[in-house]
Amino acid sequence: MAKQAFKAMVAIVSTTIAATCLAEMPPIEFKGLAPGGDGTHLLTHGAWTCNAKKLGGADTVCFRKHETIAGADAQLVMVGLKDGKILSLYIPFPQSDFSRVQEALILKYGTPHKGRIDTKTNRMGAEFTSRVSEWQQQSNHMRLEERAGKVDQAALFI
Repeated sequence: MAKQAFKAMVAIVSTTIAATCLAEMPPIEFKGLAPGGDGTHLLTHGAWTCNAKKLGGADTVCFRKHETIAGADAQLVMVGLKDGKILSLYIPFPQSDFSRVQEALILKYGTPHKGRIDTKTNRMGAEFTSRVSEWQQQSNHMRLEERAGKVDQAALFI
């Protein structure tokens, strides 16, 4: 009986802690751009180039070059829109800045909900490890990959 009461109390405390952590975590976003948010301003903002192009569920793709993420130079920021709403963001940056970006995301969003190490193989057959961190918040998901597309390129996917 005491064992069951203890398990119930641990479950209640764990649920409360998890709910508190989720409640305190800021919304997943990049410089004010968040999935589900209004993206129509990108269509007329001079710093963004937008094309009516279907890509991964988006009906419009907007991009902006020469951006930074946690002080690292991002090659670009690509935003997918669906009916004017932000569907996704893709931010590639040099793999050498992965740890800096990961630390900044941990400071802002807390410990990733998932983490793993993948193996990537280049065209010459050489293998490289790739750290992957994932954060989940309600319906929004953010994934940071140490090697995304190229072995010397990392990326943040929101």
